[in-house]
Parts: sequence; C-alpha cells; structure tokens
Amino acid sequence: MTRLPLAALAALCALLAPAAAQTPSVPSARPGENPEAWGVGAPAGARNVIVGTLINRSLYDAQGQPLGEIKGVALNLDQDRFYLVVAPREAPGGAEVVVPLRDSAIRDERLVAANLSAAQLAQAPAFTRGRPQWRLLVEDTVVPVSD
Repeated sequence: MTRLPLAALAALCALLAPAAAQTPSVPSARPGENPEAWGVGAPAGARNVIVGTLINRSLYDAQGQPLGEIKGVALNLDQDRFYLVVAPREAPGGAEVVVPLRDSAIRDERLVAANLSAAQLAQAPAFTRGRPQWRLLVEDTVVPVSD
C-alpha cells in the first residue's frame, strides 16, 4: 500500500473541497425523508413527525380555536415544500385548502398555525387531488414540524 505524504494529502483535500461544496444534494426516494424538501432545510428545533399522526386531527389558531381538520400532507413539486391539506371548519361541501407546513408548530401536543385565522384559512389556495404539482404523502412518511 502506498502512503501519501501528509502535504500531498492536504493538497488533494484542498483540490476536492470546492467540488464537494458544489455537489447538489440528492433527494431521497421518499420526499418526506429528505430535510431539503422543507425548502431551505428543516427549521431549528424541528421534530420528525409521521404524517399519519397528523391526519384527522385539528389545526388550531393561536387562541386554541380549531381552524379545520388535517386531511393530509402534500409535497408541492414546483416549490419543493410541504403543505398541510386542511378542510376548514367553515368550508362548504368538504372543500380542501393548503397551508405551508413550515408555518405550523407543535404546541401542547396540538398542531398550531399561530399566524393563521379562520378568515385567512378560508382564502387559502384550494387543493385539488390529482394535480401534477402535488404529491400527497403516504401516512408513514416523516416530515419536519417546528417545536
């Protein structure tokens, strides 16, 4: 086995470092396991949550009032960001809307969207199942949620 002198090894590392820094991250096979799918990385203090534990639970506002029922978590493929799929309490006929998951946090074992009111939720973008820019995540996918 040939040993490289320490100086040669240091020079090799210096040459390879810029190339390694420019290598883009490779998404995992399951988007929910890739923290980069959060957009700019998972927020500090985030915990990993299984999507299935969020489904059929309420999303609350800052005052502790339920805003609607979480129907799923979707990945927007155009923006590379996670969104909650929510059925607002006031929505007619089971309409579903999307709100950014990064704007929610876990407080006292509840998912809270502190900066979202019922009126704002009613104006949120509609979620249409089957649209090409959305991938509804399976229940065992892990997503980062702020603490």
